[in-house]
Amino acid sequence: MLAAVGLLAAAVARGDAPLASRLEVLHAFDGTDGAWSRGSLTRVGGVLYGRTAVGGAANSGTVFRIAEDGSGFASLYSFSAGGDNGSGNQPHHNAMLWLGDRLLGAALYGGNQLNDQPSRVTGDVTSGPPTVQLGNGALFTIRPDGSDYQVLLELDGGPSASALPHSPPALAPDGRTLYGMTSSGGAHGSGTLYAIGTDGTGYRLLHSFSAKDGDQPHGVLAFDARGRLLGMTRKNGTPTGGGKGGGVIFRFDVATGTYEVLHTFAQGERTDGDTNDHGFLRIVDGVAYATTELGGEALQGTLFSIREDGSDFRILHSFGASAGDGAQPFGSLLLLDGWLYGTTTKGGANGDGTLFRWRIAGGEYEVLASFDRRTTGAFPEDDLVADADGRTLYGLTQAGGADDPDASRYYGTVFRFTLP
Repeated sequence: MLAAVGLLAAAVARGDAPLASRLEVLHAFDGTDGAWSRGSLTRVGGVLYGRTAVGGAANSGTVFRIAEDGSGFASLYSFSAGGDNGSGNQPHHNAMLWLGDRLLGAALYGGNQLNDQPSRVTGDVTSGPPTVQLGNGALFTIRPDGSDYQVLLELDGGPSASALPHSPPALAPDGRTLYGMTSSGGAHGSGTLYAIGTDGTGYRLLHSFSAKDGDQPHGVLAFDARGRLLGMTRKNGTPTGGGKGGGVIFRFDVATGTYEVLHTFAQGERTDGDTNDHGFLRIVDGVAYATTELGGEALQGTLFSIREDGSDFRILHSFGASAGDGAQPFGSLLLLDGWLYGTTTKGGANGDGTLFRWRIAGGEYEVLASFDRRTTGAFPEDDLVADADGRTLYGLTQAGGADDPDASRYYGTVFRFTLP
């Protein structure tokens, strides 16, 4: 393991006030204005835009905005309930895209019930996070003032279409095509790669995932130096050493339709990663960096690197292997001044998650802050975004805050962290 826990990590583990005071709540959700904030923020001109998975007028999620200084919070749009609502609901992971003068996002459920998966009970936000509503999901766009909500694409599911998009698609270098992943649908019912024009036309199913080569992908696709798609799946795959797969890192060439597995995670192994939930690969100088929720020395997750060509896979840090460290990272990594910043859903001084960083040149690892469900929120599971100067980080927690002090209602917070 290249990274070592630094002095800053030890300071946070002791609960030193100067670092703790750098973590502030900008807004605490109360259920009516949103709840279970699982995604990431999109920064546009000093304003932060985000979504919640539930809460709002129909308890089916919201789109909101808030200024970087914490002022001007507004719930812009409440998703409607139902699996056949034609518009989608319960948006989950990653950030919306800023596309022209509109925000583009993905709703995990709702839309239509054509070829729908078996129904499961929907939970109540007052007693914990809900599970599933019917429907195959949708891609949507909305103006930054919350007006003119439009469905870009309703997903149909079934063997020839996509279903259940946990994350929005990625914009290709040509600026005209969106590429995305879904966790269901396709020939094997195990997820798809798809393409669609930014105007909503030209949907194409590019690849159907299967258990043998990795399935149920979450997250956002990345583009390598040749424009090929790089991504990860949550489950399965075929490890070279035998045993069960914990997901794969893959590459897909749109021009040739070629799908390749670059690395298969070995489930339950301490020398490998295991289960990337919805993160994406951050590519820096031909090397991709990401996290897994499990695996590593303590089986509590890893930060790893792999070259674009699939060679030189390395575990850079094993989470949860030392006192005060974070555990089980779900999201992706933010690059700032040679450091990679991220969050963990668990661990830290209070067991409610951490904010950490890792330096590419040198491999130093530091825990910058520990979350506390009563004051700052709990269980951050998605990505961070920085202000224009790169000195302040913003993100979301799934639970906790002033109206959810024991983190049982899964309301969550918008938080800010000022870098030392």
